Amino acid sequence: MAPDPRINLAQVSLIQQQTQLPQSLNREPKFIETPQPRFIELPSSPQILKPLFPNIGNQSNQRKAPDIQSMLVLPLHSRAIAIIDALTQSGFDIAKCIRDQITVIAGNQRGGKGTLMAILAILSKALEPNTKIHYFTAGDDIYPFQCHYLVCRLSYPQVDGAKADATVAGDLYQYLREMDNATQNSYTDIILVIDEAVALSDYLTDDQKQWIIRFLFTRANKKGAQIFVVLHGKNLTSWVGTKNTAGFGDTFKTGATFIGCEATSKKLSPLKSISVATGKYFLADPDSFEKSISGGEIGVVPDWLKTEINPATSQPDPARTLLKYFPEIVENIPNFLEVPTPTSPQNNLAETVEQLESMLKLEVAEVEPSVEPELEIDSNFLDRIVELVRQGKSPVSYEAIRKHKSWLRDWNMNNPGRAKLRTALQLLTQSGRIFGDEITGYFLPPKN
Repeated sequence: MAPDPRINLAQVSLIQQQTQLPQSLNREPKFIETPQPRFIELPSSPQILKPLFPNIGNQSNQRKAPDIQSMLVLPLHSRAIAIIDALTQSGFDIAKCIRDQITVIAGNQRGGKGTLMAILAILSKALEPNTKIHYFTAGDDIYPFQCHYLVCRLSYPQVDGAKADATVAGDLYQYLREMDNATQNSYTDIILVIDEAVALSDYLTDDQKQWIIRFLFTRANKKGAQIFVVLHGKNLTSWVGTKNTAGFGDTFKTGATFIGCEATSKKLSPLKSISVATGKYFLADPDSFEKSISGGEIGVVPDWLKTEINPATSQPDPARTLLKYFPEIVENIPNFLEVPTPTSPQNNLAETVEQLESMLKLEVAEVEPSVEPELEIDSNFLDRIVELVRQGKSPVSYEAIRKHKSWLRDWNMNNPGRAKLRTALQLLTQSGRIFGDEITGYFLPPKN
């Protein structure tokens, strides 16, 4: 059988030779290693902050406490700005607390109402050092910050607790009456604090209570004062009632900034618990102080503002911690010297005489016990007057000496009668132990 003439024998032979070459001649494919890529670590994206209203014990914006020593070299105003900035950076939007001239801080017992009031008063005083704080409260639980005018139960040590609180309520009523009679913006340098407002109101008549509430929510802002009211209650009605809001319901709800706060229960032992503040605050609905309005979250007081302890409750005390940054505003021994005499039907005549005496600068004869005052004056009595003049801010007024709390607290005796005190002061000035007079005040002789 002859091959097909169309086959190219030479090409077939060449193919056969290629397939029969030794395996060693088959070359491995050659791979070239490419350069490794260079990775550059980019900055991580900023963390997304949790809401300004975090859960208790899980605060997202905790910051290191501002250094006290570095802060103390700053002026008061700059220090206050720095603290406000630090609070804001820590998630506590304190600026929301003072959106109106009147701020009402409300909530349950031990919820931190007084704490926030003290923080606002301290920072307001630091921002405007010339501001005077006028502070009214029931009871004797007061914060040690400087007040130009402080009226509380301790102002009347000679009166039982409830009667002292009733006297404070009467003083508040008279104070607000005087404010109402004042011209517009005459109180622009005043911060008025009304603590325990519900308790004080309970000592007033219905007409007095209604007048106070209507004045605060309708006319007080025209006088220029910044007013902080602290309420124990769940809604605005718990203070103003229903009959006191007749025709003014919406006005009361829009006339102030309402702030709510929270308390929680802390177990001290298997059978004992106490209420403690959580430190959480929010803009509250006037109809229910337990509810926050939309967008009303203020935040939680940061841990760096909880290093000091309240001696009465043994719980962290942000207000006392804040005072560490403002030692100029601390006042551990309150000044009760300018507290007015309690108002009662029995002393209305004496008050009228005293007011006329002050206005006309005249000596008015007073009815004193039949015992001659000179015979009651001894060296101890004179020494005590000299001591009060030494302790007081010179010159010390006649009334400051007569009403000083040391008479009852330290020496277990009632405040001296006017005629007796005038005679003693006359003896002391004649002998040169003190200088001054009843009009200009009294002071110690200069040291040689």
